Amino acid sequence: MLNLHSTIESNYGIKVDSLCRIPFGYTNKNFNMTSGAENYICRVSPANKMSHLRMESEVLDNLGSKNLGFAVPKKIKAKSGKDFAPLEGEKGIITLFEHIPGCNATDNVSYVQKEEFQNDFAKCIGKLHSALSTVKIEQNEHTHKNLIQPYKDKFSQYAAIPASLEWQQLLNREIPILMNEIEKYQDYFREISSPEIVHTDLRLENVIAKDSKVSGIVDFDDVLFGRQAYDLSKIMIEVFGYKDSHSNKLVQLINLDGFGEFVRVYNKNRRIMASQTLVKEVADLATLPSVHVLSLVGRDPDFDDNERTKNVVWYSNAVRVMKNKENLQTIRSKLKQIK
Repeated sequence: MLNLHSTIESNYGIKVDSLCRIPFGYTNKNFNMTSGAENYICRVSPANKMSHLRMESEVLDNLGSKNLGFAVPKKIKAKSGKDFAPLEGEKGIITLFEHIPGCNATDNVSYVQKEEFQNDFAKCIGKLHSALSTVKIEQNEHTHKNLIQPYKDKFSQYAAIPASLEWQQLLNREIPILMNEIEKYQDYFREISSPEIVHTDLRLENVIAKDSKVSGIVDFDDVLFGRQAYDLSKIMIEVFGYKDSHSNKLVQLINLDGFGEFVRVYNKNRRIMASQTLVKEVADLATLPSVHVLSLVGRDPDFDDNERTKNVVWYSNAVRVMKNKENLQTIRSKLKQIK
C-alpha cells in the first residue's frame, strides 16, 4: 500500500491522505482515495490489460464530450500527460478518476426497487448505447472475436486443475456444456460485419445512484467491439434474475415483465434501433453473460469458496435454462410485444 501511495504522489503530484479498498474486482483493484477535501477513485490493473485500457481511454474521451445526463469516469492525467502511470515495483497500471457523487446502486436496495430508478436506468442505457454508436475508433487486436476466446482459455485451465473444492467439482461437470456454448458464440461473432462498441459489464455494481436516479455509469475497462444486445442480455441476467431461485422454469428465474418494461423505456431512448433485430439478438446472446461469470468464478481473491459455489450453481442453472429453445422463444415473444 505504501508503494501505491508513493507512486500516486510522485506520478500525479497529489498527496494521498487515505486509500480504502473497494471489495470485489475480478481483474482490477479499486480504491476510494482522499486528498484533503477531494475524493478520487484509484484503479490498479494488470500490466497485460494496457491495450484494453487504451481503448477504454478513447471511449471515455469521446463520451466525456457528450451530454448524456449522467456521468462517466473522467481520468486524471499524470504529470507526464499520460492517462496512466506504472505501479513502481509491481506489474500494474494506475488510473486515477474523479469521484462521481452518489453511492453504488447495490448499497441501497430501495433505489433498485423503485420504478423511478428502473426507468431512469433504462433511459440511461439507451442514451449510452446511442452515444457509443457515434464513437469512431479504430479496431485493434481486442475486437469482438476476443470476447469469446478468453472464456475458452479459462475453462481449459479449470479443467486441467485437480478439482479439490466443491465449486471446482461442480464447474468441471458443466465445462462440456459451456464449451459448446462458446463454440456457438465464436461462430456468431465471426459473422458480425458492423460491430458496435459494448460496455460488457452493465451490472448494478457499476451504476452510481443518487436521489433515486442514475448519476453515473462506471467500469469501462472491458469495453470492446461486439453487439450491444449483449449488454441487454447481461442486464436481463444480472438485474432481473432472481438470484435466490434455482428453478428450471424461466419465469421463476427471470423477471421477464420487469425486463420487458426496461427494454420498452430503453428503446424510446435509443436513437437507432431495429426492434426485431434487438429481440432476436437478446435471445441469441442469452447464455453468454452466465458463461462470462463462470469463466471468472475462480479469479477474484475477495470471494470465499462458499460464494464461488453459489455462483457456479446459479449461473450453471441459468445457462441450462437460457439455452432451452422454448425459453428462448418465450423471451422473443415477450420482447416482440413491446411498443
